Amino acid sequence: MSDVYKMYAIIGTVILLVLFGQTIAQFPSVCIRNATKADSTCCPVPKGFSLPCGGPSRGRCTEITDRPIPKLPLPFSLDDRLNWPKKFFKNACLCEGNFDGYQCSQCAFGFDGQNCIQRRTSIRKNAVNLEAKERKLLRDVLDASKFTASEWMVMNITSKENVDPVNGTDNLNFIPVSVYDFYVYLHVYGSRSTLPENKTTCTTNGVFHLDFGHIGSGFITWHRLLLLALERDLKQIALERFQAADFTLPYWDWVDDGQWCEVCTPDLFGSETLTTIPYPKRLDASTPFSKWKVMCDINPRYGFGCRSCDPAGDYGYLYRWLFTPDNPVILPTRKQVDFMLSRPVYDTYPYQNTSDNRSFRNVLEGFAKESGLANFSADEMLMHNVVHQAALGHFGDQSSSLNDPIFLAHHTFVDKLFEMWLRKNRPSLSEFPVRNAPIGHNRDEYLVPFFPPFTYTHAMMFADSRNLGYDYDTMKLQADVTNGSDSFLLLLSENSWILGTIIEGIAIVILIAVVIVLANRRRRSSPKDTSSASPVTETSAKFSNAADLNDDETPLVSTERPVAVRYGSSDDTAGVHRNPNYISRRRQSPFNV
Repeated sequence: MSDVYKMYAIIGTVILLVLFGQTIAQFPSVCIRNATKADSTCCPVPKGFSLPCGGPSRGRCTEITDRPIPKLPLPFSLDDRLNWPKKFFKNACLCEGNFDGYQCSQCAFGFDGQNCIQRRTSIRKNAVNLEAKERKLLRDVLDASKFTASEWMVMNITSKENVDPVNGTDNLNFIPVSVYDFYVYLHVYGSRSTLPENKTTCTTNGVFHLDFGHIGSGFITWHRLLLLALERDLKQIALERFQAADFTLPYWDWVDDGQWCEVCTPDLFGSETLTTIPYPKRLDASTPFSKWKVMCDINPRYGFGCRSCDPAGDYGYLYRWLFTPDNPVILPTRKQVDFMLSRPVYDTYPYQNTSDNRSFRNVLEGFAKESGLANFSADEMLMHNVVHQAALGHFGDQSSSLNDPIFLAHHTFVDKLFEMWLRKNRPSLSEFPVRNAPIGHNRDEYLVPFFPPFTYTHAMMFADSRNLGYDYDTMKLQADVTNGSDSFLLLLSENSWILGTIIEGIAIVILIAVVIVLANRRRRSSPKDTSSASPVTETSAKFSNAADLNDDETPLVSTERPVAVRYGSSDDTAGVHRNPNYISRRRQSPFNV
């Protein structure tokens, strides 16, 4: 970032560190001084209250219970993320009712108001359907989040005091970050490998590493919480900075787009520069994202998966290069998506990238297809994975992909696909494995590294999105919405108020017709002056019951809604490049619990 942006970021960090609203992830700045100490407690007193966590009916300070730790070989047994977050804090706020946050001063997802009792549902829209003012708001809010200080702090995991396990209580190096970069770090920290002080160990064992957000049953639910948490912070920025109360994350429907990114435009998520120079390619100067500097190194420093990150480091500008000649990726097709949505169960044993193609999760994540598993030896990429692979840049790198805001549009659509499957199949919670999944991916495990830990589990995210306070503009793919043959019926089925208005109008017309018919019958049956009346013959009687007025007739359109890392790796000489060993190196982890 320029010196001006650096100055703004520093000033914002100093002034807004305590003032800005909460989110849910690693550690609040007000608790940092207690981390790893004997009385490691993070139970702040919220503003306007006198008791930690707000007191009765709002929240209470609670001991974080120990979680079973599987027996792992070195260096994995040293990992600080095991039994999260007991290596850092032993007590945290447990919120009650609809309250949420590290000090119980927020509302849980889907609730609003001073006492968090008002239900609120936000609607996520297709990015290409956003109006001009909505597109500008999207750019403005995202850019503001990049330079607004978060009240959370993150660890410098390049220093010897902050590798696994944490060493000492006085030398932990926590660094303030912006709201957006906080979530970039969160994605890196959750998917990094174990980082022992002897970095060569990580290189040796880097083939299998503990990834709490990918290659497992929790892939979808972990990212659902990530999006919800970031969206909540973005909503607050939209309201406080731009007086916009209806901000939501849009999605990118990439089905059948071939080699075209329809959201990679200056007025949405930015376009690439039009120069012919080889990558890395910065975004065009017409978008604010061209000024973004990235958080955390894009290249593994000590071997595959060993993501050591200095949050204060300068790792250069964001860049993206889509569908290059040496990267001829084709985005998922309608046939592939239809097959995925037809999968009968959420996941199958062993609940990772070798799960068979009956597993909706494994097909969606991109490790299985109609004919079986992906061809790992040929680095075959599918569904979610192949969209990331389409870019040679930060979006194409597993850990640091959130540096590129297009990540949000992609994963919001991944979440929509999950929601479509969920409402169609109405799966039982028992379909989510309670054991035998990779570490951190079992149903009732805490989502690492979110904090406080007992706020959310995978089970809580395995639910209808409307219970979490958001919905989508349609439960159809964009191709179906724009299909003229059924667009009107689709409009009716997804906008019940329109259908209700039509039905009411029909009822009124029928009522008027009934009144007219009865009035005519009454007039004809009343006494008449037979002296001047024309003779009535049998053939002159011509009125009959011509209309079916059955009030129980079922409407044609139902008002009921449907129910339901590679990405690339490093090339030391040319920045980010595709890693031909990405999939083959991650076939199956032996560390399932």
